[in-house]
Amino acid sequence: MIKINNRFAMLFLCFFFSQSGFARITTNANDPEVKSKCADGTYSTSTGRGTCSHHGGVVYDDLPTRRKSNKKPKTEQPKNTIKCKDGTSTKAGKGACTRHGGIAR
Repeated sequence: MIKINNRFAMLFLCFFFSQSGFARITTNANDPEVKSKCADGTYSTSTGRGTCSHHGGVVYDDLPTRRKSNKKPKTEQPKNTIKCKDGTSTKAGKGACTRHGGIAR
């Protein structure tokens, strides 16, 4: 085993190996692990707080969808909602549309 006498070298090695398991930054948009696009044109494999923090932040409008969508298509209006006179919709029940001009008929 190698004996390390220099404290700075030891700190560097500890930092380097502790960071190796985290997200990585790449310039390849076709990488299957890419989940976020940074403002400087690089891509990250992480999501959440701190993603692209040193790359200008996350760009939300230019990243292709990476997950398959299992969502059902939205319907016009669920059965238990009503429409108010101002155009908004809310759950049916007591006091519905009281601050929206009443229920539209």
